[in-house]
Amino acid sequence: MQRRTARELALKALYQIDLAGATPEAAFEALGLEPDEGVYARALVAGVLREQAVLDRLIVDHLVGWRLERIPVIDRAILRLGLYELLYVDDVPPKVALDEAVELAKRYSDERARVYINGLLSRVFRERFGEAADAEGDAAAAGEPSRAEAKPAADGSSRAGAASEDGEALRAEEASEDGGAPAGGR
Repeated sequence: MQRRTARELALKALYQIDLAGATPEAAFEALGLEPDEGVYARALVAGVLREQAVLDRLIVDHLVGWRLERIPVIDRAILRLGLYELLYVDDVPPKVALDEAVELAKRYSDERARVYINGLLSRVFRERFGEAADAEGDAAAAGEPSRAEAKPAADGSSRAGAASEDGEALRAEEASEDGGAPAGGR
């Protein structure tokens, strides 16, 4: 399964979870996924739910004139998913995380949402990692912290290495799901 498809499934599951209080399992079942399908989508949903308090705090901190509850459910889900990939999924480049969230907004929301989702995610990235979004490789070469080392925790401290275990397991599961081929379709 391509990652773009997995993101869409994760978004639909997060929407059902937020709107109807569905469990992740029930949401994926309603989407027609078998328990052994959609490894990346399931990992995204699990990660968003695990880090939801941190993600929501970041969203609230960057809203202007809005409360989290007033944001449409689909837009909240896109923001949470985009922030999760941006901050916690090391093998997804920041620009890809931003672009994919904007693409989800284009497909499932409206133009206004696309603009504020792009703006909010871009601001969070600049605040967390500096102006040079493309310079992550240069920063690593210079010994600066990677995204994994700069991850936010609920208490504001660094989360060095916390997501790398999930990421390694995810890559191993994706390889076995795809018959050993690397995941594609970012």
